[in-house]
Amino acid sequence: MDPAESVRHEVTGILTAQGRGARPKLPFEDARPTILASLKHPDGRVRVAAARALMAFGAAAGGYVAVLQQLMNTDPDPQVRASAALAIEAIERDLRPKRH
Repeated sequence: MDPAESVRHEVTGILTAQGRGARPKLPFEDARPTILASLKHPDGRVRVAAARALMAFGAAAGGYVAVLQQLMNTDPDPQVRASAALAIEAIERDLRPKRH
């Protein structure tokens, strides 16, 4: 398995640990190094998966909104930019105080 495929597989596994839209089973601190490395990967599909993985972690990924904003503003791939924007929106929503 080439390194790109390995990273893509690992990030996708993090994202889909419990199914689409669910929180991953893996703790954020364990997943963070792979996700952050994947945000810089040359393959846009890997960067999309990494942005979606940050989105899945919600508030735990709040410290990485600036990284996602940079990706949203500078990445050459429109799917990566869109995924970063969606991740920012989801993380910020998760960080807002809950209304009862």
